[in-house]
Amino acid sequence: MGSIGNTPDVYDYIICGGGTSGCVVAGRLAENPDIKILVIEAGQHNRDLENVHMAGGWSNNFDSETDWNIITKPMPGVDNRQVKLSRGRFLGGSSGCNGTLCIRGAKQDYDDWELEGWSGEEFFAAMRKAETFHTKPWFQADQKSHGYSGPLHTEPHDLAPIANLLLDSFVSQGLPLHHDMFSSGDIPHGCGHVPRTVYKGIRSTAADYITKEYHRNNVTIQTDTTVDRVVLEQGPDGLRATSVITQLADGTPRTFHARKEIIVSGGAYCSPAILMRSGIGAREELEQHGIPCQVDLPGVGKNLMDHLIVFMFYETEKEGLTTDFHVYHDNNLAKTYQQWKEHKSGFLSTFPFGSFAFARIDDRLKDEPLWRDAPRQPGRDPMGLTPKQPNIEFFTTECYGGPKQYNQFPIDHKHAFSMIAELFAPKSRGTVTLKSKDPKENPVVDCNYLSDPLDMLVLTEACRFGNEIVMNGAGTKDIVKGSWPPNLKHHTYKTREEWIPYVKEHATTCYHASGTCAMGKDDNPMAVLDNKLRVKGVAGLRVADCSVMPTLHGGHTQMPAYGIGERCADFIKETCCLTAPAYLSGIMAVQDNMTSDAKGLEVSSAEKRRRLADKVRLRSNKVNSLRGDHHHSDEESNEEVQESETPDLKRQLKDRHLQMIAIGGTIGTGLFISSGTAIAHAGPVGALIAYIFVGTIVYSVMTSLGEVATYIPTAGAFTSYTTRLVDPSLGFAMGWVYWFNWASTFAVELTASGMIIQYWREDLSIAIFIGVFWVFITLINFLPVGFYGELEFWFSAIKVLTVLGFMIFAICIDAGVGKQGYLGFHTWKDPGAFAPYLIESNVNTAKFVGFWAVLIQAGFSYQGTELVGVAAGETENPEKTVPSAIRKTFFRILIFFVLTIFFIGLLVPYDNPNLVTDTSNASASPMVIAANLAGVQVLPGLINAVLLTVVLSAANSNVYSGSRVLLGLAREGFAPQWFAKVTQRGVPYISVAFTAAFGLLGFLNLSESGGKVFNWLVNISGVAGFICWASINACHIAFMRVLAARNISRDTLPYKAIWQPWLAYYGLFFNVLIIFTQGFTAWIPTFDVSDFFVAYVCPILFVVLYLGHKIVFRTKFVDPLEADLDTGRVETKSTSWETSAPNKGWFERAKGRFIG
Repeated sequence: MGSIGNTPDVYDYIICGGGTSGCVVAGRLAENPDIKILVIEAGQHNRDLENVHMAGGWSNNFDSETDWNIITKPMPGVDNRQVKLSRGRFLGGSSGCNGTLCIRGAKQDYDDWELEGWSGEEFFAAMRKAETFHTKPWFQADQKSHGYSGPLHTEPHDLAPIANLLLDSFVSQGLPLHHDMFSSGDIPHGCGHVPRTVYKGIRSTAADYITKEYHRNNVTIQTDTTVDRVVLEQGPDGLRATSVITQLADGTPRTFHARKEIIVSGGAYCSPAILMRSGIGAREELEQHGIPCQVDLPGVGKNLMDHLIVFMFYETEKEGLTTDFHVYHDNNLAKTYQQWKEHKSGFLSTFPFGSFAFARIDDRLKDEPLWRDAPRQPGRDPMGLTPKQPNIEFFTTECYGGPKQYNQFPIDHKHAFSMIAELFAPKSRGTVTLKSKDPKENPVVDCNYLSDPLDMLVLTEACRFGNEIVMNGAGTKDIVKGSWPPNLKHHTYKTREEWIPYVKEHATTCYHASGTCAMGKDDNPMAVLDNKLRVKGVAGLRVADCSVMPTLHGGHTQMPAYGIGERCADFIKETCCLTAPAYLSGIMAVQDNMTSDAKGLEVSSAEKRRRLADKVRLRSNKVNSLRGDHHHSDEESNEEVQESETPDLKRQLKDRHLQMIAIGGTIGTGLFISSGTAIAHAGPVGALIAYIFVGTIVYSVMTSLGEVATYIPTAGAFTSYTTRLVDPSLGFAMGWVYWFNWASTFAVELTASGMIIQYWREDLSIAIFIGVFWVFITLINFLPVGFYGELEFWFSAIKVLTVLGFMIFAICIDAGVGKQGYLGFHTWKDPGAFAPYLIESNVNTAKFVGFWAVLIQAGFSYQGTELVGVAAGETENPEKTVPSAIRKTFFRILIFFVLTIFFIGLLVPYDNPNLVTDTSNASASPMVIAANLAGVQVLPGLINAVLLTVVLSAANSNVYSGSRVLLGLAREGFAPQWFAKVTQRGVPYISVAFTAAFGLLGFLNLSESGGKVFNWLVNISGVAGFICWASINACHIAFMRVLAARNISRDTLPYKAIWQPWLAYYGLFFNVLIIFTQGFTAWIPTFDVSDFFVAYVCPILFVVLYLGHKIVFRTKFVDPLEADLDTGRVETKSTSWETSAPNKGWFERAKGRFIG
């Protein structure tokens, strides 16, 4: 075999057929820019085909040059009728002219294949990978059943009134409502809604994988080119596919060469024809057409399966139920078309299918002799189905839209709708054979419909059941006038025998052909492919389309076609990678080491994580199977002890908890004690400006966090966002620094608690209270998270009332109630609005130094606002509660911080010596100092009691948030996996214990001045907070890049903040600036090693962790197209949460404004 050079007609991979699966394979392989891909499509490009993009124009593609126009042989089972098998003959194939329906089937359907890599869990994951799902407010989506980062955009369909009535009829006839049942693969009996491949009025097709925003220069699309055959050459290891011979539109032959592989994706009719023309098939059949047989595979073209459907139309005289008037009445079609043309809305923006149902009909057939006596396998019915799989499907239309043999459209003021019965798991099998070896001639197709009597039995019973639903169902029994067209009388049929002639006359294809190049095990003589889709006996040749399915699933073939394309791409990536994927601690994927001259396909880290997650789920399912846990309800499974590698926390925090956590997380010792130091260093106006300035930074952080956390409210902590969106090394460093922040601050708060109690009893050692409160807080955090939320609610309420009370007190004192008389703004004049700090030579410079020095103190005071992001993963209904908490952040900052600093500055001059002290009890509080100056003696003891609740609340939050951060680190593979273990009630007990242990560092205060240790830890934790905030801003910027790369509008976010994304850049700049400059005081007046260490130990630790992880694991910045937006997506939209009553009094509204 000669070498192949870099000629224009040489590619790494050639895809023969630009249909659904073929486009998917091409798009996924093209993610590696170093390879060249050719897609050969017999039809034209789809860009100019309006009836493709306009979903309602689907039928205009039939019987045209964009249709393959395949017609079956006459078939005895349907009264020797021929059936038209329309297929899309353009780029994107039938994904551009199908019914847009996303009905995946049952997971058991794919488990029945018994092929490695094709289990129900694995195949559903592949279908999710293709999808970006957009929900609607009324739709109760099963979020875990959908994908959110694929090229295929899907959304539910707004139903016409008749479809809702049919849902009522389904339910009344024993088919319960499950909104999103057709996406989960677990419900064989019920009714619901079906998402469609339409978004914003435009059909989404497989061509989107290689066009529009996914267009790539390494993909060549060769349209109007028919594949003749694949050339097979004999090599040292046997036959290998090396090139493809084609015919251009004018009949000119052209050959394309493949360096690596050729993938045949012509569909269930054309793929076997291509193989047969290439010499692959049953020897005797090939020889009849003068084709030398190179690989004798008798299964090629056999095992043809299709879903057979029967339309049953009904007339109603009640107006306003159906949508016929949009197209059939009063010449409205022109107006309807113009509506789509101008606004991409209206009837033609979607497909007129309505409601859907799956059904098991064993009980309806149990007394029928043919059914009762038919052979069956254990645990299965005569069709080979288990109780987990439906026998039939019903779907409905919202107007007339039936087969052309009816040929009677509703005239003005006539209204029709349909019930369609579909047969699953047909026993009948057909064939695809060659008419000749001319590639321009369509193959001969014999679907052999209803050749097995069981098929007729089940389908006639399905029609009988469907008719009963319409005629007797609660929603439709009173609106049906009769059958449509009026000459039909099926609405009167009662027995299966009456339905047999009707079925024979009206049964037609559902366009779900499959099985003609079936996968199978080595011992299956009829198998054409192995489980990796490789053609048996030929190297470098695969098939990827619905022809590969060994048995026909109980669903529609659109989503499986996407899934087959995804799996094919996965298999190719696996075989051509030179290094197997590696994982860090079983979760975090590290990059493959690929040689520089290799042109293999790199598997993205996001894809590796997704594959590993699938394996984890599979292992969990196997464990459950061994235990006999086959039928657990959601409630039961939620109560089990979490033993998987990625256990879940519990969503037990209510709206009021989250609101108070958002407040209480900000009000602590920083406001009650450290604010006095801020006044002393910067003066009343300098401190006020510093707090306002840092407040704007905090607002940028909170809105950045809010947009990401409501989109992905991950259980554990928000630190995982950095790993998934920016850089794994950045997530590693930020996570550990943030955890250290909370663990060390726990020691600070315990130390402060002892010092506060010493205000009353100086003779008592702080060690007593460090120990007592350490035990108390630790035990609280071993309880379910609801206890933490409840305790924090009441702690925070005390803080809020104290701050509000102080403001009222301050207004009174400033107005002259105290012994000092009227104060006004006297402190702004004497000693002044700005305080000079450290520098004596230049007063103005000294004042700026004071202002800048206060920024780190303000940062410590505000630290904790981001706790909303930590708690989001354990909050009920996070899409509503988290935005609500974040929206009020600005008002909390304004009221509880800025006004408090403002009033303190009015009452206490910055030169008061009591503002700068090493104590942490009430005597150090500027509120108490203000009361003493005013001659109010009762306030110090009260403030001291409040301070005790403040530090206990802070300590409680320290352990909670630190343990959740540690849990998140473990889940990302950045900490030992035992930190991820949780109890039956969702408590990460090992993470809680380890974090709480650091509180014992508070005992170090026994050996030296407690005040100095307190100030050291305050500064260290304050800098860690700025690092965390900067990382959150960086996450939001990366999040915006990911959304833009995937063409996801910010308008679709559950929470959309004002001034974003610009606020994220603003916050990132100033957070980084403060981190770098906050330690400048270490050089004034001379360099102090101790002060330098306090200021920069945290940034230095962060840099060391980041660079160390980067060097060891060679991580890369996350590609926007590979970022993981799926894991942790909101799974709660289908849950009904308790909400407050809508009618609130003025007090409730005021409370909600200020404290949630």
